[in-house]
Amino acid sequence: MDRLYLSPDMSAELDSTPQTPLATTGQDSPVEGADTLFDYPALSPKEREVLRCCLEGMPVSQTADKFLRSRKTISGQKQAAMRKLNVRTDTELFKLHLDLKDI
Repeated sequence: MDRLYLSPDMSAELDSTPQTPLATTGQDSPVEGADTLFDYPALSPKEREVLRCCLEGMPVSQTADKFLRSRKTISGQKQAAMRKLNVRTDTELFKLHLDLKDI
């Protein structure tokens, strides 16, 4: 079984609730009604693939090799998906993913 080791800083980030613009303005969550990140309807199929790889710990370069796309394309798809989910960092992405899995 693989284990994931986190630095103390990243562990503390995961324990805190990210403050996104939607949370501070009181608007609805962008993933309301979605059981997982991959059910969020605004994500394209390719963005879902890229996020799935990211959440499995694959770096952008390895994801690009897997799908025979450029690193720039994969990075752009990842950033577009993160914008749609209203997260800015990988830590916030992992936190959102874990929160949705617990529902």
